[in-house]
Amino acid sequence: MQLRLAFQITKKGPLTMMEYIQKLKHISDSLAAIGEPVPEKDQILQLLSGLGDEYNPIVASLTARDDDLQLHAVHSILLTHEQRLHLQTTAVEEDLLIANIATHNRPRRSQSSKPSQGKPPQSFMPTPRLDTLPDS
Repeated sequence: MQLRLAFQITKKGPLTMMEYIQKLKHISDSLAAIGEPVPEKDQILQLLSGLGDEYNPIVASLTARDDDLQLHAVHSILLTHEQRLHLQTTAVEEDLLIANIATHNRPRRSQSSKPSQGKPPQSFMPTPRLDTLPDS
């Protein structure tokens, strides 16, 4: 009874996909060893129901299929999806790191180049037009 409950409440949580698959397989094998084998379809359903929100698109896709899914095929699909999620997360983290470095390594203007008393620096002062100068 305790093994059956453990099988039904197991969640992926922080486990890698391979660890999660192995955990469910171990429980399933233990149930089979005591004469309570878990049908493959139930193993697939439990595997999918224990996943987090980041797997919702793949779970929806797998549960909408009309054909009979094989457990090893579901394992393969989930491992591939996990790898894809990892690559996307890594790419986002790298982009954030690059943006952070670029922001912090930008050359800063020196105090002397800042406008003082609300006047623009001399280099930004407009040059008077010759046709507007008084005749001497």
